[in-house]
Amino acid sequence: MKRFFGVAAMLMATVAFFSCDPAESEYKYDYYYDNIYTVNKHKVRPEFGDSLIAISNMDKFGLETGQRAHMVLRNYYDYSTMKAPKWEISSIVDVIPTLPLQVLDSATAAGYNTLFTKLNYYELMDRYVQPVWVWDNRQNINISFQGLKDNAEFAMTVRGVYDGCVELDLLAKAKRSGNVTSCKLLTFDLSNVSDFFSEEDKRSVAGIDSLKTRIYFKREENGVAKEVNILGGKFPNPVK
Repeated sequence: MKRFFGVAAMLMATVAFFSCDPAESEYKYDYYYDNIYTVNKHKVRPEFGDSLIAISNMDKFGLETGQRAHMVLRNYYDYSTMKAPKWEISSIVDVIPTLPLQVLDSATAAGYNTLFTKLNYYELMDRYVQPVWVWDNRQNINISFQGLKDNAEFAMTVRGVYDGCVELDLLAKAKRSGNVTSCKLLTFDLSNVSDFFSEEDKRSVAGIDSLKTRIYFKREENGVAKEVNILGGKFPNPVK
């Protein structure tokens, strides 16, 4: 996954050198980086990255610490007019909410009856990202479902733990409109997943460094709803 993300992934780079005098030269560059970033005050951190990038125009976008967004950043510098390079937000493609894990009673869960259709690579301007990953205690899945994106609701519940794997149920509730399908990147907070573990679950993983996730969901195959599952990723064991 690191090869898909990170500030080293460059969307476009234009570097130019201009000589005005044999003794002097001007230096300019203008780079654009397309990625998912998490906000920390006036800085952002790229997905799967450790470095914080100071953003000069953060106040223009109303983003708050902890929010996560697909953004295009611009890094530029002109030796003749600037004292130092600048980073700024060029555009925000999408703000990605982080949803909590839930406990649903049977009646409520029955309302989440929208079927999923397929996983999709997540598209950035210069590359495609695998559809499922875990980073910073967040479970991400880019998935299509039957229905409209507007007002669609999603939930993720915890089945339990089996063989070092946290089993999760992904559910959706969306308005149908003929054969329309929609795609959305969903993110769920795993930081408190151990709150949903039984005491037996906790004992079963007590000595393990990290846990995997397995996501169950229903999709239609030949007109019949069928449950399928995929591995979602790996994260540090919260009850080690």
